[in-house]
Amino acid sequence: MSFEEWKEVRLGDICEVTDCVNKTAPTVNYKTPYKMLRTTNIRNGQINSDNVKYVTEDIYTKWTRRSTPIIDDVILTREAPMGEIGIIKDDSNYFLGQRLVQLRANSEIVTPNFLYFAMRSPFVQNQIYAFEGSGSVVSHMRVPDVMKLKLKIPGLEKQLVLGNFLRNIEDKIYLNNQINQKLEEMAQAIFRSWFIDFEPFQEFVETELGRIPKGWEVHQLKDLIDFKYGKPLKKENREPGAYPVFGSNGQVDVHSNYLVEGPGIIIGRKGNPGTVNLTLDNFFPIDTTFYVDFKQKESSIYYYYFTLSFQNLKDLSADSAVPGLNRNVALKNKIILPPQTVLDRFDQIIDVFFKTLKNNKIESQTLAKLRDTLLPKLMSGELRIPSESIEGGVTV
Repeated sequence: MSFEEWKEVRLGDICEVTDCVNKTAPTVNYKTPYKMLRTTNIRNGQINSDNVKYVTEDIYTKWTRRSTPIIDDVILTREAPMGEIGIIKDDSNYFLGQRLVQLRANSEIVTPNFLYFAMRSPFVQNQIYAFEGSGSVVSHMRVPDVMKLKLKIPGLEKQLVLGNFLRNIEDKIYLNNQINQKLEEMAQAIFRSWFIDFEPFQEFVETELGRIPKGWEVHQLKDLIDFKYGKPLKKENREPGAYPVFGSNGQVDVHSNYLVEGPGIIIGRKGNPGTVNLTLDNFFPIDTTFYVDFKQKESSIYYYYFTLSFQNLKDLSADSAVPGLNRNVALKNKIILPPQTVLDRFDQIIDVFFKTLKNNKIESQTLAKLRDTLLPKLMSGELRIPSESIEGGVTV
């Protein structure tokens, strides 16, 4: 079936469109089973629930009176920003915060996976971009505008093949991310066991930081490391390459050259002060960051990564219009320093975790490039995928 044979349909004719309750739900400052999705949770085709807001059961019931989001519902942001797309992948008790729209596919006309990827295609996204600067201070879409969006769809059998093929790629990326999260949690648990709870150690002495294992020392950070300033590297000056570029919120890009030999630790200086990131590669920290410079010949990149992560550096921001980490105050913090033999043993264990994490990340980046290359071609009918291509999942 060529693209000319695909049917052009209106979004409102192929799915149930449900708007959010157009007022802010009162939240609580503790976790409950009831999670409010906001526009900030919908980014790059994913729903990230790490920073959701929580509500009581009563509020959840009131805010889902129109509809309760279920698995395979597609979520669209219609303001701040417009056009971000996500799909519900689990049975959490989600509900829509403001400026979100829920799309539930009519299974007799369109499959949820095809709807999800079609909404991310250039054909649909270009229609959404047309509402940018539409006379409002904040560009937005009304629900009637959403319902009038046009999609082109093939028959259900073709939709299944296309949607499932792309979903297999997405699911592998999602699985890699979940594995990496678990790996870091396991590594952090070992760090806590060794260097906070001191579980493997038997003899202790009293110090200004409390009881620590015998033979360990107390130092200020400035005795052991320094925070060096990153360098400016505007987006327009970056060239495609293999080296990660780090800003205060983590990796933001890649570049053809590097500033610092890895492995290294990057700390947010401005914008997101106090965030701590680790890379095993040579890297380029930009001017919103510090990078860690070690004063000792022998050290442990993993020990300092976790130690700095536990330092609550975010609380040491200097007061200004743009929050910034107070470098001098941070370097006065005191930490315990184990003998190098202990750090070497720790590194041998943790290195396996982080090398696996790195390999998973590389695979996910490759899959994401594949998905982004194929998506517009598949959603336009330019490229065809045989049904047998989706059997057995995705490999790189």
